[in-house]
This record gives sequence, C-alpha cells and structure tokens, in this order.
Amino acid sequence: MTEVDLVKIFNLQPSGIAELTPLEGNYIFFNEQERILRRLSVSEIQSVSIFDLFCVDESQKLRTIFEKCVTSSTVQEYFFKYKSDKNTFQMRLVKSDNGNIISSLTDISNLHHLEGQQLIYKENIKCLSDAVSGANIGCWDYYPQEDRIIANETWVTQKKYKDEDFRLNTELFSDVIDGLTNWASIVHPDDLEATSKLIEKHLNKETEVYDAKFRVKCGDNQWRWIHDIGRVFLRDKDGLAIRMNGVHIDITERKQAELREKSRTHVLELITKGKPLPIILDAIVKVVEQDNPAMLCSVLLLDDTGKHLLSGTASSLPDFYNEAIHGIEIGEGVSSCGTAAFINQRVIVDDIQTHAYWVTYKELAKEAGLGACWSEPIRSTKGKVLGTFAIYHRNINHPTEADLAIIEQTANMASIAIEKKQTEEKLKRAASVFTHTHEGIIITDGSGSITEVNVAISH
Repeated sequence: MTEVDLVKIFNLQPSGIAELTPLEGNYIFFNEQERILRRLSVSEIQSVSIFDLFCVDESQKLRTIFEKCVTSSTVQEYFFKYKSDKNTFQMRLVKSDNGNIISSLTDISNLHHLEGQQLIYKENIKCLSDAVSGANIGCWDYYPQEDRIIANETWVTQKKYKDEDFRLNTELFSDVIDGLTNWASIVHPDDLEATSKLIEKHLNKETEVYDAKFRVKCGDNQWRWIHDIGRVFLRDKDGLAIRMNGVHIDITERKQAELREKSRTHVLELITKGKPLPIILDAIVKVVEQDNPAMLCSVLLLDDTGKHLLSGTASSLPDFYNEAIHGIEIGEGVSSCGTAAFINQRVIVDDIQTHAYWVTYKELAKEAGLGACWSEPIRSTKGKVLGTFAIYHRNINHPTEADLAIIEQTANMASIAIEKKQTEEKLKRAASVFTHTHEGIIITDGSGSITEVNVAISH
C-alpha cells in the first residue's frame, strides 16, 4: 500500500484523525474530516496549535490529557464544545510508538444516548486502531458485564491468529478474571495468575491503571511477550465496570534483548568466580529455556582428539538420550550436532523423522519425543570448533529470525566459557610441569633479572 493510498483511506474515515506533537500540539498529519470538524482551512490547520483552538481552561485540560498520554500510553477521552458551536465532540488520544499523539475526533451531538454509545465506541476504536496500526500497537475495548472484547487488526496479527481463531477468542477476555477455559490456554501458565490479579484489582478500583507484561501463545504456537495497558472509562451506578479499553504492544524483541544481557552478566559472573564449566553451561541453557518453554537445549563438547562429542549439559533431555549421544563420532550425516561440528556450519533440521542426517538416530529421537533439532557450532576466537549448542523442539519446527539470533548468541556465550576454562586448564598443566619437573628452570625478565625458579633448581 502506497502513502497516497493510505491518505485516501484516512480521508474516508467518518472521524477526524490526526498525529500531533506531544508538547506543542502541532499537526504532523491530519485527514480531511479532521480539518472539517475543526472548521479550519488547510493553511490554518498547518500552522495552528490544537491548544489554541480552545479557551484557556479547556486548553489546560487538553494539555493535561496530552501529558497523561505521554507518560501512561493508555487511551484518553476528552469531551468538549466549541464556544461558537452547540455540537458536542469526543476526542480519543493515545501515544504512538514514536512518541507523538494520535487523535480521533467525532461529532456525537446527534447520536441517541444508548445507540450513540455503541456507535461511538465502534467508530472510534476502528479509527483509532487504524491510526496506530502503523506503529504496531493493538487497541482493544472490553465490556466486562457483557464478556465481550473488540480489537483492531494489529491485536490479531500480533498473535498470528486466523480470522476464525480470533472470533472464537474475542468473547473470552473476561476469563482472565476467573481463570476459565480458553484464556488460560492463551496466557502462559507462569503469567496467568499475576495477570488475572492485576485486571481484577483494576476492575475493583484498587489501581488507577491496569498495566501488565505477560506471554501469550500465538496462532503459530510461539510465545510472544505483550505489554498490556488499559483503564476503565465507564462504570454503572454501583461502581461496576462497564467499559475498559487500552493498548496492547508486542515487546518480544525488547524482552529477548533484556534476557540476553541478563544471561551475559550472570554467565560472566560465574566465569569470573571460577565456577565449574558444567554449572556455567547449565546456567546458559537455562536462561534460554526459561524464556522459551518450548525449547530444550543441549551443549556438547568436542573431545581432545577432535573426533567425538561429549555431554556438556542437557538437563531437559531424557537421560537415556544423553547417554546414547555421549561420545558420538562427528561426521556429515551424524544427526544435527555431529554434522554441525564436522562441517563447522549451522545445521537446521525442522523434521527429524524425514531428514537424512537423522536416519541412524530418528528412532532414538522419537522415543525421546523430539521432533526438530537446530545445531550451532561453538567456535573459539580463532574459529576452531569447541562443541555444539542445540535447540530441540517436541514437534516439527522451523526457526524464526529471532530463534536464529538466540542460537547464535548462546553459542557465542558458551564459547567464552569453554575457551576460558580450556585456557585455565592449560595454565594449570603448565604450572604443574614447572613445579614438578626434575629439571631446574629459571624464568627471567627482559633485563635478565630472575623472576621465578622451580623447586628442582635448589637441588
């Protein structure tokens, strides 16, 4: 879709839509309906600040709403009348990904009270969600008393649902509160209870804003991290929530970056403290598995002959499988890891049962419940193979770009640990030879001064 097409679509919207700077309130983008509802010419709207369109008191109210948008990212509502006009307008505002304010403007003067609320709701959520879709922000409106949610297309596509899958799940948002049926199968089990409590607290007026970060299972069976922010905007006379709305942002890449940094810091601390290599390697794979529950990881180490792979760590894999793999001779066609170590290249096998590399081991993998295996060589700083890092899946699975980044970065981290330990072992052996050899050894500096001698020199 071209930029011209996008402008045409925005101009056809029944509501005014605009992008505004958060501080000055200047127009960056506006559709034709926005200009008409504001009663401004093209030159006027291009030069005016939105705050200048109101009296001092109303302008200050709007500035306050802008400030809330900047700090909270929740959808804000503002109802007003122009001084020379009896019509009532509704503005809905939300912060875009680039920090500007996205606004939708609707004339609600001629809408009947009951029907009007539903129409405003449907039109505004559609207009606003269209406006923020380009920023990859999902918008949703939730009616607790009706067990109903309506969301924009981004909300659906972020989860990679098919249309029919989405229709099945749109009525189930309220299940977060009591943990029923399908919602429990969408939210990660480790996050469900905490998320449920956050929503329940907000519905009970214990918090000003609902703000949660959790993982959801998408239509492609991948887990994605979501930052969900919302607020109740309408309650009945008893104080029970009628309508709640908010935004839904995919933060998977950010969480993965945080995880990688956390992993790197933790592993480097273990290396610095001189912890045993198995403990360090186990810590490396555990971070990957905890953030990606569908992944089962292993590290295999190349032996001193450079011909066999030995178990480094693979606590999530069955013992019988690890025992069978321990000591396998590397070579092309020897499973994913044996091949990766032999050719010194990444090997991706998304279906173990049909791949030629797994002919000898596919029954073993089937017994272990393994369907896919991606293996990355662990290399020294000079490019020499030290071992392999592998990610297994229970079912047939092809890696995404994010998966490939994980496997490469984890292999790099493992190489730091392995190479450091190998260097330490070499130094220990050298020190042992220096200390216990029967030959006298003298070490001098560049000026000829003796810096160290071994025990044998004194005999």
